[in-house]
Amino acid sequence: MPDSSIAFVPSQQLSDARLSQTHIHSWREQGFALVHDLLPQSLLVELKHDALHHYPAPGTEAARSYNDFSSGQSFVFPSRSAAFNAVTLHPALLQAAADLLDIAVMELRLTQSDLWPKYGSPDSQTDSDHEDDNSDQRMHCDYPNHSLVHPPQWDQPEAVEMIVYLNNYEECEGATAVVPRSGPEDPAYPWPIVQTPGVGDLAYINDRRKAEAHMAEQDPQGAAFRAQHLYPERWLPSTNLALRCCIGMTPGIGADPSNPIPCVWYKTSRLPRLAASGSPQPTPDGPGRCMNPINSWKNSSPRRR
Repeated sequence: MPDSSIAFVPSQQLSDARLSQTHIHSWREQGFALVHDLLPQSLLVELKHDALHHYPAPGTEAARSYNDFSSGQSFVFPSRSAAFNAVTLHPALLQAAADLLDIAVMELRLTQSDLWPKYGSPDSQTDSDHEDDNSDQRMHCDYPNHSLVHPPQWDQPEAVEMIVYLNNYEECEGATAVVPRSGPEDPAYPWPIVQTPGVGDLAYINDRRKAEAHMAEQDPQGAAFRAQHLYPERWLPSTNLALRCCIGMTPGIGADPSNPIPCVWYKTSRLPRLAASGSPQPTPDGPGRCMNPINSWKNSSPRRR
């Protein structure tokens, strides 16, 4: 990565596929927990096989034009892929979400389960003409696009966001960037959330360069806040990432075209608690080169920018 001030956070080993109190505390206080071996490797291999047969191969024209941040409803729960469905409702994943929210598994409700790729490209090719291009995504939390109302305050989490990587960081360098919360007085986590595209009269723009340029023009104070507190970020390579109200970016930018695996597959999920009084909390997303499916139980943790 170009910025030597950016820190990488290692994934932590699980015991008996269950989050420890250390993982839970990290999620509740910093906004994220990064672990591996939560799900059976054989199941993830099967899911990656299904993903590779569904999406265009890296390096193809179809892959170069793929810059969305989801499967476009083509790889969501319930799916034709048995492996996808099994990951979405895997007991270990549900238990992890329940442990983070300190509730019973049966109190969870699934609101999103998606599998999608991020294809890498040289930095010189990421200056997109499209404001909604996800190749080089701005730092953000999933608000207001994932919620009709403002997210609850930090100490009242209502949902868990999870990202499961199907590629190793060493293969594709597709780390997710987040801004760990340093405590209740952390200036990067103000409440309410107003310093972000899509809120108030600010246009919703996903592409990082265009979004930050728009902020500088329309809200110089908000742009200065983002520059000071949301960049640089901390990178989280691989594998099972649980998030809550955080600021971050998704992987996808800067892959070497010669890389034999220039994409990352993500399985993402969002799991909120039953009868939550508020809306889901925002979650992180950041630049990298990977594909991962997303399965999230509502509650996002670290800050995403």
